[in-house]
Amino acid sequence: VVAINKMDLVDYDRDIYDRIREEYQTFAARLSIPDVRFVPLSALRGDNIVDRSDAMPWYDGPAVLELLETVDVASSTAEDDFRFPIQFVSRPSRDFRGFAGSVVSGSVRPGDRVKSLPSLKETTVRRIVTADGDLPEAFAPQAVMLELEDEIDSSSGDMIVHADNLPTVGTHFEAMLLWMSETPMQKRGNYVIRHAGRTTKAHVRSLLYAVDVNSLEKRDADELGLNEFGRVALTTHLPLFYDPYEKNRETGGCILIDPVSNNTVGAVMIIPGL
Repeated sequence: VVAINKMDLVDYDRDIYDRIREEYQTFAARLSIPDVRFVPLSALRGDNIVDRSDAMPWYDGPAVLELLETVDVASSTAEDDFRFPIQFVSRPSRDFRGFAGSVVSGSVRPGDRVKSLPSLKETTVRRIVTADGDLPEAFAPQAVMLELEDEIDSSSGDMIVHADNLPTVGTHFEAMLLWMSETPMQKRGNYVIRHAGRTTKAHVRSLLYAVDVNSLEKRDADELGLNEFGRVALTTHLPLFYDPYEKNRETGGCILIDPVSNNTVGAVMIIPGL
């Protein structure tokens, strides 16, 4: 959402709004963003903030608040990618063992063939259990418990997926990284990574390049400072089960954490291939 503010300073001129919008559309085309919305407004006077403004009759779209409350932010690209990170294993008796967590993408039904990662053990979903009773289907972002037909050795941080639709499993990958700490990110730095319910150690093998956020030009860099963006190569102690961010943002996104302060210092978007 691009809010073009201070329209009152240019007498709500539509031509100026259209020019800014065209310039930004040209810039945004290089970012591969599928849906960009524009709203002209004056925050000082409240124009197009909560309600549509009479000062800009040429604008026929929603006000900012209405747009934020109604815009569809759900991703439709991962409908077939069932991903279920296990949060904990429930075993109240020897007759029941359930895997609790949230469906982060896709859907699952009783009878589906699934695999547990990283063991690759294959089994079938017996039941989808909730506090209100069993479900015929679970889909994102529901929190449920899966009971499986066979005993498999899975625990918190593992992932259940459809047997014929696996994510990448690995400890080496490249990603685009937004740095969020006043302490710069160093090459060869060691951090903690949090990804889809799994927490493990991570090492920055290299900083391939930094990106100028205004021009999108790439440049050599030895570190990333606050709010700087770059491409990095990461290695993790335990394998992650991931998809490229452009395909599935739930399993393609993660965060870096400073192991000393426990502060989140980086937002990570995994890119395909090495």
